[in-house]
This record gives sequence, structure tokens and C-alpha cells, in this order.
Amino acid sequence: RFVALGWGDKGFFLETPSWGELKFSTAFKAAFALSTAAIHSTFYKEMELNKTCKKVHITSKQYLRLVKYIKSSFLMSEKYSSIFIKTKANYGNNDSFYEATGSYSIFHTCNTWANNGLMACGQKSCFWVALSEPILELF
Repeated sequence: RFVALGWGDKGFFLETPSWGELKFSTAFKAAFALSTAAIHSTFYKEMELNKTCKKVHITSKQYLRLVKYIKSSFLMSEKYSSIFIKTKANYGNNDSFYEATGSYSIFHTCNTWANNGLMACGQKSCFWVALSEPILELF
């Protein structure tokens, strides 16, 4: 019924099961935009609102702008379909990964991507977001 989407460094998503297993090479590549990006999707039957999951009311026009922004983040095949990443690195049974546009860096993070999505659909957004806290404090 619900899908959560996140954009980030493909190496982090697929090669780093936990922070304790983070390799210097993965972190270095991510920090300096030397690797590719991916979209991580998680599917939910129910959503629980809490301090890190907020409900945002948007109009139909804002929704269409948000969908356009998200679609532009997916790398598309020659047949204009998203490119599924076959991996065993899934975090759970309800997760999947897709090739994405752009490169992660210390200046363009997953939080930057989320903040840009808020901007794209006319919601409150931050001037600069290195961490998620500024986004969550908007609500």
C-alpha cells in the first residue's frame, strides 16, 4: 500500500550491510562522487507516524511534480523502464533497488535528494541539508 524511496550511493546500499562493515574504499568513492547511485525502495502495508515519519498534505498538482522529480531520479533503460538491480543485499523481503541518476557526494547526499523532492513539489525545504534533522524539523 505504501512505498518509501531513498536515493543514495550504490556501494553503500549494496556493499555495506551495517556501519561496522563499511569499507574505506566505499566511503571514499561515495564522498567524492566516484561511484554510481541507486534508489532503495521499501514496501509497507501500514505506515506508523512518528518523529521520523511525518504525514505531508499535498495537492494533486504538487503530487504530479513530486512524481516527475522521483521519476527523473531513476536511470531508464532504452525501453524507458526502470533498471532493477538484482542483488542479495536486500535489507528485508520488502526491499528492492534500482539504478539511479547522479552521484552521491559529501555535497549531494540522500538528504539533499529528499530536500530537493520537497522543493520540487512546493513544500517547505531547507537551504542546505547535510543531515536529516533539518528536514524533520520542518514539520
